[in-house]
Amino acid sequence: MRLRARSVTLLAALVAGVLTDLVLMVPSLHFAYRSIPLHAMLEMMATLIAFLTMILLWGRLEQRRRLDDLLLLSAVAVFALTNLLFAAIPAAIWLEPHPFSTWTTLVGGGLGAALLAAASLTPPLQLRDYVKAGRIAVVGIALALLGIGIVVGALVEHLPIGIDPARSPVNVAPPIVGNEVIVIAQMVIAVFFIVAAVGFTQRAERTGDELLLWIGAGGVFAAFARVNYFIFPSLYSEWVYVGDAMRLMWHILLFIGAAREIQLYQRSHVRALLLDERRRIARNLHDGVAQELAFLAATARELTASEGNDGRLRQLSSAAERGLDESRRAIATLTRQQVPEPFDIALVQTVEEVAHRLGTHVDVEADPAPGLEADWQEQLLRIVREAVTNAARHGHAEHIRVSFRNGDGFRLRVEDDGSGFDPLAVDGSRFGLVTMRERAASLGGRLALSSSARGTEVEVTIP
Repeated sequence: MRLRARSVTLLAALVAGVLTDLVLMVPSLHFAYRSIPLHAMLEMMATLIAFLTMILLWGRLEQRRRLDDLLLLSAVAVFALTNLLFAAIPAAIWLEPHPFSTWTTLVGGGLGAALLAAASLTPPLQLRDYVKAGRIAVVGIALALLGIGIVVGALVEHLPIGIDPARSPVNVAPPIVGNEVIVIAQMVIAVFFIVAAVGFTQRAERTGDELLLWIGAGGVFAAFARVNYFIFPSLYSEWVYVGDAMRLMWHILLFIGAAREIQLYQRSHVRALLLDERRRIARNLHDGVAQELAFLAATARELTASEGNDGRLRQLSSAAERGLDESRRAIATLTRQQVPEPFDIALVQTVEEVAHRLGTHVDVEADPAPGLEADWQEQLLRIVREAVTNAARHGHAEHIRVSFRNGDGFRLRVEDDGSGFDPLAVDGSRFGLVTMRERAASLGGRLALSSSARGTEVEVTIP
């Protein structure tokens, strides 16, 4: 079942909103855990997910070469490097929250959120040189993060911490306010994430891009995470709080989007390999079997014309021509994209293809048949091909009418104005009648045949 981007984003907003309301309304519930190692583990997990997604987005940029993909890649790269350089590594060095980590992650997170919002709003413009643009982006990100580290490092002795580490959120009514500048910055970052969530969700609705669907839903959790950091700035304390859980959900949804994108790439790769193999087989059939059958059919027709009414030669000619038709159908099937077609459309295409090759006029009327199994479609199409071929080639019909009705079962009828034949006097296998009857019987139906000097009618009825 295909997910609808708007529904996924609204569900994410509902879950995040309910959790935030519980924090505000029920402070007695234990949402907090005091654990610096758990903080470090969460930061490392976020870093690994962001790096995995960054690698995927580089491949996406190589394929599409668009500005919005470059901005999305840059945003995720900023998140990944900020988590690694300013959160995960400092958490392993300092046993308590440090102002350097507090302010670098705040500024780096704001830069990443701003780039993410820009990526959601940027039109899909093509890049003339995506490699050069990517290099410029890498250099820009490196300089920006280096600048953040240098500036914060120079001022670290004068910068306040995010919140007093001794403050505990357990059994205390929120909000537990920390530094005012940090709190305001968290709300600004939340706005960036909301803009990104709305933008990516709308784009996913238009394009069906599943990666953007998950990024849009994840952006909602990222925005609510910042709102919860306003309630209690646990990102800068020894406590793991609801905001950290929602930030983890943002990265989990990012991982789901990356995993789904990789899965889609794998399927596309397999389909491409399969199509290449099918085309190779089709070329071999065309250059080998089809050419030999064409020679046999042409030679058999010449011998039939010169030897007169020789039943064995006519039978050989019919067999060669049917084999040639089957090889052509196999070649066409192998080279065609494997996109399921409605039966009524496939019927019209099949009949017109046969009639055009044999030089006869055909009218087709077909009711839609949704849900008709692929095997049933194949059997019915083969019956039609055989009937139309017989009408044009053996009955010398000038006009053929094909109709398919879907109501109280299926009814397939092929009528022609050819010379007809006597079904009782003629060996049915010569015209493939036995095969047609067997195909109809395999579908639980029956084949009825009537023929006279005014034409032939073949009807397949499946209750």
